Amino acid sequence: MRHRPATAAIWAKLPAPATNTRSPRLPDVVEKIEAAQKPWVAAIHGNALGGGFEIAMGCRFRIACGSAQLGLPEVNLGIIPGASGTVRTPRLAGIEAAVDLATSGKPISAARALDAGLLDLVVGTDLEAAAIDFARQALDTELPQPAARRG
Repeated sequence: MRHRPATAAIWAKLPAPATNTRSPRLPDVVEKIEAAQKPWVAAIHGNALGGGFEIAMGCRFRIACGSAQLGLPEVNLGIIPGASGTVRTPRLAGIEAAVDLATSGKPISAARALDAGLLDLVVGTDLEAAAIDFARQALDTELPQPAARRG
């Protein structure tokens, strides 16, 4: 099985904008994913940093392989996360973890992200099969609020 970066996998599945002639902006894409009728599951293999992590946070669920790393490294470029990472991170992981992620620029491990509440599941093998199984199980439960709407 071939793995693609999270961003490429998601962009490949997005429908083309019907009436908009400009390219979609990342914050708009994340909002569309979060507002989708059917919940999205982000399956993270490798690194989900910056916009890739922000896309994953827009998904209703996030799972990752054990070697994955997540983070918001934009501060290393002198900017802040621009696709609502500063909104979703504290709602998923709490203010202290969000401030640390956004100001340190250092990625965290999948295990640490799971403990912080940024991931729903960490798997050791066959990420794709685990994501499909997770999605099937999630359909039998009450869906959590989208990250941007959590208190």
